[in-house]
Amino acid sequence: MAIFEWRKFNFFDLSQGADNGRLQEAIKDAEITCATNGKNQIIICDSYGWIHVVYRNWDFTSFKGHDSPIALCTLSIQNNLLVTISSDDNGDVPVYKVWNLMKITKTNGAPCLRTVKAALQKPTSIAVTENGQFLAIGFDRGGISLYRGDIGRDRSKTLKTLSSGTSAITGIAFKQLSKVVNMFVCSDSGVLVYCLQSKDRETKIVLDKTYAPARCCALQSIQGGNESNFMVGRDDAIYCYTVDERGPCYALDGQKFIIQWFIC
Repeated sequence: MAIFEWRKFNFFDLSQGADNGRLQEAIKDAEITCATNGKNQIIICDSYGWIHVVYRNWDFTSFKGHDSPIALCTLSIQNNLLVTISSDDNGDVPVYKVWNLMKITKTNGAPCLRTVKAALQKPTSIAVTENGQFLAIGFDRGGISLYRGDIGRDRSKTLKTLSSGTSAITGIAFKQLSKVVNMFVCSDSGVLVYCLQSKDRETKIVLDKTYAPARCCALQSIQGGNESNFMVGRDDAIYCYTVDERGPCYALDGQKFIIQWFIC
């Protein structure tokens, strides 16, 4: 199917100048480096280390988060905790910070709950569970730093380093049903899933050995249901994966740049 035959959806009602240019004025000449969303807000991070939290009424709050460009960000939706990654002042060592957006103010921004040095590698992907009990950071050499425990508490995290090979991690997503947590991982060498069991144990399953592009994977979310697939976009199709195997695919030809799942 050619790209011009793809079905189009109107997700948004566009309104030019809805914020009267205030957000553009706040970002100024900085570059947007990453973004995330949830809890009726959009979080935009820029190359100057600033974090901009935009609300549904187009009001927003900006505060300084890092001294260097923010490379990655993700949001724990249930407790509204934001995780950001930057190199800051320590050179090549990336640092992740946890921000409590529940207590954000116009004057002081959001309080920082944690500042933690990550592995001495380039971070390429990040994900957190909705309840904030698991945090994963993927790196360019195939390593994954998996943190267990409440990300909002300073001494509750247990770190374990996992290896998915030597290729860069291009995407991570958590699927949680009751006490069962599965972590899907995309890399340049394929698609994996880790079953995160109790007592610090993991079971790894290789689902596919085909290249998965960066930013081209997403977890399918279905309201009111437990079934969901991990979606991976490649040039020939969009592939669906369960925790056991590769499932069906949608034959959509064309290069994929970004895949996101939208619930309407």
